[in-house]
Amino acid sequence: GYSGYLHPVGDGLVLGIGQDATDTGRTTGAKATLFDVSDLDAPTALGTWSAGGGSTSVEWDHRAFLWWAPEQLAVLPFTDWRSDTNAAVVLRIADGTIIEVGRIDHTPDDTGGPVVFPCPLIDPAEGADMLPRPPGGMTLMLCTDGGHPQVRDHWCEYMNAEEVRRYGMEFGVTGIEVPEGAMVAACFPDDRGWVPPIERTLVIGDDLWSYSRNRVQANDMATLTRLQVVSLG
Repeated sequence: GYSGYLHPVGDGLVLGIGQDATDTGRTTGAKATLFDVSDLDAPTALGTWSAGGGSTSVEWDHRAFLWWAPEQLAVLPFTDWRSDTNAAVVLRIADGTIIEVGRIDHTPDDTGGPVVFPCPLIDPAEGADMLPRPPGGMTLMLCTDGGHPQVRDHWCEYMNAEEVRRYGMEFGVTGIEVPEGAMVAACFPDDRGWVPPIERTLVIGDDLWSYSRNRVQANDMATLTRLQVVSLG
């Protein structure tokens, strides 16, 4: 295997983050290795952690890595391509070993209640020509304030006026008047269960905070229990 990123974690100790590999060089998954580099002429691997698959963005983005020295904890985003899931792995460095403490993720909370659409809905009976069989479950919004607002439990395709003229038929709608700078959003229920990857982590007080495209989240540092979620839209 190899280490794509090295980080000092103590006197004469370096943590390497990269990929495990076969003898022929085929990568097999994310791996962390603790090295004793007190003798630079003869570095020694003390302990390893291997995910058995997947990858971590730390390999190409060093800002994705968190080292919290007071608790001897390393946190790295992890994408498991076998199950198509995203999380952050918390590792403890202790006595020359690497121990997985646990994982945090940004899976949606089961909040219940109705879904709130942040932009006015487009009524097909008022100015929009719908095909006989529009895509099932689709909801159309007209967003005039710019941006791409999120809709809970939905994924949305956003189109400006020109894109509506070109591609509107693919979404079962044509003939919508789109003001300059506005966007039409075609939103569909998201039953895929996909969770966006965690991109950054940091410690505030006794809490481990993490950021992804959809949310900022706080977990208890000791138990990794989810404490607070701030949705981003």
